[in-house]
Amino acid sequence: MLQRRMFHALVCLPALGCALAASAVAQSATAPIDALAAAVGNLGYETKMAATGKSFTIAIRSSYNFTINFSYSNDGTLVWMSANVATYTQEQLGQLNTMRLLEVSDPGPGYFALAKGAETDTLYAQRSLPAQGATPVLLRATIENLTLLITNNDTVWNKNLWK
Repeated sequence: MLQRRMFHALVCLPALGCALAASAVAQSATAPIDALAAAVGNLGYETKMAATGKSFTIAIRSSYNFTINFSYSNDGTLVWMSANVATYTQEQLGQLNTMRLLEVSDPGPGYFALAKGAETDTLYAQRSLPAQGATPVLLRATIENLTLLITNNDTVWNKNLWK
């Protein structure tokens, strides 16, 4: 998994042309998104179902406020978690330390990925986990780890903290 994640990061970050993996995810007919939303809700998070019914979000309130989007892979075997961390203009993107993003993504299992837009590029923090075995303990740990990936590495992605 580390090799695949690093390949994704190596291809996406320098090239800046990757598509966000989570945005391409569509729910399979067998993926129980409502059950997953209920399980996350039972952890104390308020879930908000997307209009498509194929994903939901939770709000995270820590040193930074952001939302985590949950969806299933096309075949329903993976749960994708993705948080929009920051948006950069082309000028700001030139100042982003992409090598440092790779370094902080390396220990995994969460990682940063860039998605190219028409005028701006968006940085996401992402994580996947097997849909089977996504126990409440694993879901809570994964949410907390993704939150820590974002908050502990703010000097890398937060343009207001760049020197």
